[in-house]
Amino acid sequence: MGYSHILIMGDFNYPEINWETWNTKGDRPNSTENKFLEALQDNFLYQHTTKPTRWRGADTPHTLDLLITNEEEMISNLEYMSPLGKSDHCVLSFDFNCYVNIKRAPKIANLYNHGNYKEFIQELNKIDWHNKLNAENSIDKNWNYFLTILKELESRFVPTKTMTQIGKKRNVFPIDKKTRELIRRKNILSKKIITKQDPETRAEYNKVRNQAKTSVNKQKKLFEKGLSENAKRNPKAIWSYIKSKSKTREGIGDLHVDTEDVKSEKTDDNKQKAEILSEYFTSVFTNEPQGNIPEPKHIPLDKKIEELNIGTDLVLKHLQKIKTDKSPGPDNLHPRLLFEVKEGIAEPLGIIFSQSLTQKVVPKDWKSALVSAIFKKGNKSQAKNYRPVSLTSVVCKIMEKIIREHIINYMKENKLFSNKQYETSSFLKLISSTENRHSTRVNSNKIIHQRFKTSLRKNSFSVRIAKLWNKLPDKVTKAPSINSFKNRLDRYWEYEEIYYSDYRAELTGSSIRNNGDNIQLYESGEEEP
Repeated sequence: MGYSHILIMGDFNYPEINWETWNTKGDRPNSTENKFLEALQDNFLYQHTTKPTRWRGADTPHTLDLLITNEEEMISNLEYMSPLGKSDHCVLSFDFNCYVNIKRAPKIANLYNHGNYKEFIQELNKIDWHNKLNAENSIDKNWNYFLTILKELESRFVPTKTMTQIGKKRNVFPIDKKTRELIRRKNILSKKIITKQDPETRAEYNKVRNQAKTSVNKQKKLFEKGLSENAKRNPKAIWSYIKSKSKTREGIGDLHVDTEDVKSEKTDDNKQKAEILSEYFTSVFTNEPQGNIPEPKHIPLDKKIEELNIGTDLVLKHLQKIKTDKSPGPDNLHPRLLFEVKEGIAEPLGIIFSQSLTQKVVPKDWKSALVSAIFKKGNKSQAKNYRPVSLTSVVCKIMEKIIREHIINYMKENKLFSNKQYETSSFLKLISSTENRHSTRVNSNKIIHQRFKTSLRKNSFSVRIAKLWNKLPDKVTKAPSINSFKNRLDRYWEYEEIYYSDYRAELTGSSIRNNGDNIQLYESGEEEP
């Protein structure tokens, strides 16, 4: 369908579909309901009604009346109202959101791709940081001096551009000089056709038009291919591109003044909406109990944690790991700038970090955050249906990582983590590959213990492995495909069926244990015997 806005609504009479989970009773593949679900998914359509829309007498209420769109944000403020007259179908009231023209004030953007970072670093290296960032000064004074110098040099060596674009961007992917010239030539010929009806001009126009279209499509495909290849490393770019293709815009509409009362007055004033959201987010913060902090159980240790010395080399090591595609915090220091001038700022940051650690105080800027309200689900007019996402200082996060790394290394050396924490790879990101393999084997044995208490066939085993594939460590999932994994497993299988008791020790000698050890071969890329 060539329409930009699609709305399909009516009584589809599919009572067997559960729209909360998007499945049918019994999950029959050839049923009409299942084929309908597949058709919606194949065409990337959204279905918005999830509550019963039809009920009569003692009959079970069902969701029969559906609202289908090609974008999720096209429907808002959906209400299920009482039926008209003697009808047994409820009335659906909703807002259908079409094009939204968002007016933006002119904005000055820094062009970090064109910055003169060589001279930027040279200017930074001329400063006697140990003299300027004196330990007798307050932490805020030293931080503000560093911030002022960095901002002043940024204005000198990083060019800017005034963004006056209002509403939706016209070009969301870069176009090379040759393509721009073809587009310019096409526009010139188009004006000539209007003034004089010349067959030769028309023929030339058609030729240039086709060349321009082909070139634009080629540039677009290359851009989208690059986004898909870098999706895992830079997900922000691909989501930004997807958002640019949307006809609707997700934002904060009018909010009820009373966060709990849906009948209370609404406000469209941005300042008042910010206060309502701020008040609600504050109310759901975790309130720490008053009084003294309980003393932890004393664990005798032979070795105490060493004092953390934050030097230039350590700061430079962490600056090299900055993700340059992230957004800046309230101090407006962009990660890209910090990465590009890392050789010039490692020394002053090391001085500030050491002073902060020694004096047990942080700059006020590090305590501030830019908070954005993200809609979860439900009624968009209620503040309780939004969650806060905050942006804090990138420099502060670097210091946090340095301290965290120091503490974790000490705790690992002294074996202060429990086995439960080691089994959760998201808790300890610094576990070695050997420890990861051990943890994976432990989890594999747990899967076997819990899932295969009666019998196990090799077909069902490969299916279960496929379902659990995403839970394995990254190094395992980067191995050959799941089909290749299944074929290799078959070579190890000794019996058509294995009878399993509740004790793992009785599995000694079976192929399941060998398959768990096979993870090591997958990581190294070697072939099994």
